[in-house]
Amino acid sequence: MRGRCTTHVCRSPFVGPKTRKIKWIFQTADWIVHSSPAIASDGTVYVGSDDGLFYAINPDGTRKWTFDTGDWIWSSPAIGADGMVYVASGSGNLYAIRPDGSHKWEIPVGLEVSSSPAIGPDGTVYITANTQISEEPFLGSLFAICPDGSERWRYELGEAVSDSATIDGDGIVYVTSQRAVTAIRADGSRKWVLVPGGSMYGQSAAIADDGTVYVGSRRPGDLYAIDPDGAVKWVFAAGAKVCSNPGIGPDGTIYATGCDPDHPEDGARLYAITPDGTERWRFESASPDFSDPAIDGEGTIYVGGLDGKIYAIAPDGTKIWDLGDLGEIRASPAIGADDTLYVGSMEGRLYAFGD
Repeated sequence: MRGRCTTHVCRSPFVGPKTRKIKWIFQTADWIVHSSPAIASDGTVYVGSDDGLFYAINPDGTRKWTFDTGDWIWSSPAIGADGMVYVASGSGNLYAIRPDGSHKWEIPVGLEVSSSPAIGPDGTVYITANTQISEEPFLGSLFAICPDGSERWRYELGEAVSDSATIDGDGIVYVTSQRAVTAIRADGSRKWVLVPGGSMYGQSAAIADDGTVYVGSRRPGDLYAIDPDGAVKWVFAAGAKVCSNPGIGPDGTIYATGCDPDHPEDGARLYAITPDGTERWRFESASPDFSDPAIDGEGTIYVGGLDGKIYAIAPDGTKIWDLGDLGEIRASPAIGADDTLYVGSMEGRLYAFGD
């Protein structure tokens, strides 16, 4: 049950089980596919849409401003310490946008960029992109961009890349490509490369406090735990495909999803895995696929599903609640400082859930 949408902001009387209700719904002109919202320190919510517009939304759900990239946006925005917002679009450009919506710079980095930028400790912006996609082999690169928009360096991966870079506390950048995981130092030199044996395409790494790198594979559907020196610690079999990028809870538990694209009727699974590679529990759903998990400070896990539901799951694996009829959810939920939960859907709606 939804309220009627008369402007860009929709109000709804729908109340979710126990703890969540829809505070507002913001309507874009096209799908929100993989662009997960980012929340600034002042509560502004940033998200991209397939309509080519990058949206800044006030905490009350009203439009603050839009920035036209001219092409679809699957990239999730990243916010710098100075409030600068970075996002890429299908046009192949990386944009730097000021908090007031004005354009600072844009640079071409590849073709049809769907990855998300990541910001290093010194303000360097890292983004992956393919520079050749018309014929085999695809050629992917990691770009290091200075805050002024100049290219610091690029690292040629030699094969296709589709997902985002991850940075640890020491400034080491981790990138997954078609078959490999590569660790690259802040000066652009390679620290190590690992070819675990599966297809890593479309996967991003998650990094634990002890430096362990977790990354999934599409085939054969394994989750890898990798030492900071590049050695495999353990492998967890999650099914025919690891559907999402892993998440790490406050207690170090790793959360990863498994699914079988050839048999979507079997549903998706969310696994809770201990740091030693043991399965703690699994949560099963009729949804064919799950988004990346988002985890709040109390350890509650939120995942969106292609069944149009958002699920809240307790740290012990029990379902707290689910909210349905939202439209297919592919992008990861995001959690604001005030505990507001933001979720984008394939119906072009950004939902804000509150207590």
